[in-house]
Amino acid sequence: MNSLSSKTSSGPLMNALGRLAQRRRLWLCLGLFVFLAGAALLAPWLAPSDPYDLTQVELRDSLRPPWWLAGSLPGHPLGTDIQGRDLLSLMLYGARVSLAIGFGAVLLQLLLGVTLGMLAGYRGGRLDALLMRWADVQLAFSTLMMAIVISAVVKAAFGGAFYGHYGIWLLILIIGLSEWPLYARTVRASVMAEKRKEYIEAARVLGFSAPRVVLRHLLPNTLPALLVISGPRSARQSWPRQHSPSWVWACPRPSHRWGR
Repeated sequence: MNSLSSKTSSGPLMNALGRLAQRRRLWLCLGLFVFLAGAALLAPWLAPSDPYDLTQVELRDSLRPPWWLAGSLPGHPLGTDIQGRDLLSLMLYGARVSLAIGFGAVLLQLLLGVTLGMLAGYRGGRLDALLMRWADVQLAFSTLMMAIVISAVVKAAFGGAFYGHYGIWLLILIIGLSEWPLYARTVRASVMAEKRKEYIEAARVLGFSAPRVVLRHLLPNTLPALLVISGPRSARQSWPRQHSPSWVWACPRPSHRWGR
């Protein structure tokens, strides 16, 4: 009897693990992410030189080709840029800033979006109307506009030195505070659809508290949609937006990141 119950309890878990093991693309993407994250963390030991150290920059060595082409330099396997900096070192150090901004902003968006979306969907009423109107108003303003306003206020209040030191964290804060409504709307829609079902009504009848109902029953049902949204947005915010001409000024200098 015990063996039968153990097989029954482990059946869904083993089936889920089996399905994940068969998804080669998933493991390929996961392996690529682990490789990039590991290279970013180990950049001070893997990079041939420190791109922040101006004493290691030689303008006479600018625009050198990679090692498999004629004219390459030893110690610069991928060549150098127009300022004579090692390209491999720029890529490794740039990964640290790009991944930090991308995943930091998405984590902040998830924290705000899930919390406010759960409150709006579960409580409803005036709180729901207030939060959703707030989201509508915020969506009317672009992230770049908010970045200009917040950066100007921070520079005027604390000075350029403070902005230069905490500019990366400020950019994470700007993107996170600007784009949480997408997550909030997604969570709100899922909660409003789930809270009318029988198992939620049964949990309420049994006397479960609202936090337990939300965290144990409603939140897990919103995770698939959140994962679908978070993956592409993490990649999108790790590279294209922060390196477009409109966003280059937002990161403090000197700072190296993908695309610059």
